[in-house]
Amino acid sequence: PTIRELYLFPPANGDLQPERMINGEIGWNQQWMQGRMRTELTAFLSQGENLIILVPPAAPPPPQYRNSGQFRNLGIESAWNWRPFNALDLSANYTWINMRDPLPATPEHNLFISGRVRSGKWTYLLKIQGIFNLYNADAEGVEVVEKSYQVLGARIGYRATSFLDVFLAGNNLLDQEYQINYGYPMPGINFMGGISLKLNAFQKDQITNPDR
Repeated sequence: PTIRELYLFPPANGDLQPERMINGEIGWNQQWMQGRMRTELTAFLSQGENLIILVPPAAPPPPQYRNSGQFRNLGIESAWNWRPFNALDLSANYTWINMRDPLPATPEHNLFISGRVRSGKWTYLLKIQGIFNLYNADAEGVEVVEKSYQVLGARIGYRATSFLDVFLAGNNLLDQEYQINYGYPMPGINFMGGISLKLNAFQKDQITNPDR
């Protein structure tokens, strides 16, 4: 356990034990259509004990942690990326986890799909994530199955220069009410904007155009 998990905030969690886990996986990767499509398939097995998890908050609500006990997760993960033509990228991944002992904040099914279109200096991204049978804990610490939910997001980006991008992103556009960890509701529809600066491209631009 980290110092934060042990001592922030009082009362101290001096009884926390270190996490232990053994993980094994085997996977297969393949490229198709002259490299325009890539697929991955992975099977994994994780088992261990004493995962440190967040205890649902009580009043007052400083975060506290406890060990989860033993666990054994068996699952399959698949992913594919497809570029039908240069301006369009499509991708998806899916994970199925079979839990002998359900772990909080862990879904049984996790599906993610996204598409990105490039047009000149503009980039448009649309993505959706589907979570099904998310295991969590209620105020008494009893593990339950949360409602399934879907989170839709979109992003618009513009390349202002060779080294500077600006973007505007919208998240949870379906205004879903959900919690990954019990007691910490996620925000509804929200937006954020920002800039992305590529230092390598900036340095190359200064060398090529020193008077700029």
